[in-house]
Amino acid sequence: MTNKDLVRNFLQQEGYKFEETGDVLHFKAQGMNLICEASERDNMFVRVMAPVIYSLSDNSAVSREKVLDACNHLVERVKTLKAYIDRDGDVMLAVELFISEQTPDLNAVLERAIAVLRRGRYEFANK
Repeated sequence: MTNKDLVRNFLQQEGYKFEETGDVLHFKAQGMNLICEASERDNMFVRVMAPVIYSLSDNSAVSREKVLDACNHLVERVKTLKAYIDRDGDVMLAVELFISEQTPDLNAVLERAIAVLRRGRYEFANK
């Protein structure tokens, strides 16, 4: 079973509605629009992302330095979370995982990844 199959099964079992485009699964969880990238090129790697939680182009009053400081704060405080500014000036959150059929309690791992993204989004907004 591929990593994409594992994620697809998780989403179905947990009742998440999702759309699939190539290697990407789009779904909504805990009030967030999320993306899961699961490529067959690396059958263990999965990236779960909260895209565009903030855009520098939408708020010129906040400096790039302040946004980078908030991203660094998140990476330091929240386990496994990556926070960065993409080429378009949008803040993205991601959790990157290695999973397989042998991953103990895969559902718990993916639920925790979603919880990490939710916490990151909340802390970013408060920073």
